[in-house]
Amino acid sequence: MATFAQQLRILEAVALENATFRQAGELVNLSGARTGKNFNTVCKRMGLPTDVHALRERADEVRAMIHRHRESPLLSLSEPVRKLLLARSGYTAQQLSPELLAKGYAATVLRRYGPRALLEVQRWLETKGLVMKPCEATSKHDLEDVAIAIAVLRAYGLNVDITRTSMPLWPDGSTEPSVREAETRTAHKTKWH
Repeated sequence: MATFAQQLRILEAVALENATFRQAGELVNLSGARTGKNFNTVCKRMGLPTDVHALRERADEVRAMIHRHRESPLLSLSEPVRKLLLARSGYTAQQLSPELLAKGYAATVLRRYGPRALLEVQRWLETKGLVMKPCEATSKHDLEDVAIAIAVLRAYGLNVDITRTSMPLWPDGSTEPSVREAETRTAHKTKWH
């Protein structure tokens, strides 16, 4: 399945530029058959008829709809991350702006959607000059996540001494759980990728 941005381009080419499915597919590197399926999908998703002639008669309306959907700030996020954010946030694509998303805590995105989604959202916000709010790691679960992240950074030879000294203390007075505890947590944790 093509991305939503590719589907919008297919719709635009076929309905507004009089392109065939084959020609529209070449614009987004898809075969003619896959282009036709994606054309039908985007039309249904946007509440438009799948009849090409009917779309061409409504060219101004189609153009406006394409423009409105392209203006969605979430369009540049991958489809899985965009769907997760919209499904769990209760907002529409037009309502969930970068500014609104930046008001949330990074740890919440990490817990709900996982580290890859957090990375993608953080990178996306950085392109807009924004970052999500950090929050203090206070629960044992949060501290274990931090300990795992520190272990990964160390595995790549990165200096984490400043991070370790800024962490709250564990009940035993250390700044991180034992290696065995972190390894056990990693073994039981759901997939990271």
